[in-house]
Amino acid sequence: MKTENFSKSEKQSLKRRLAQYGAIRECALQTGIHRSTIARILKTGAATETVLEKMRQYLRGESKVFVEE
Repeated sequence: MKTENFSKSEKQSLKRRLAQYGAIRECALQTGIHRSTIARILKTGAATETVLEKMRQYLRGESKVFVEE
């Protein structure tokens, strides 16, 4: 798998959005990406193509959680 880097603006907005308490857990639930992977992305700024696309969708607000009653 090919590894790609986030742009500087994407990395800054990702850090801002995930800085709040519990935000990484929420992101993991919405995107399906493991919490340790999200922490690694915040540290390195790089991810595989599929993870990168999921995180970009999360930043744009396109990821949704559907709860059935």
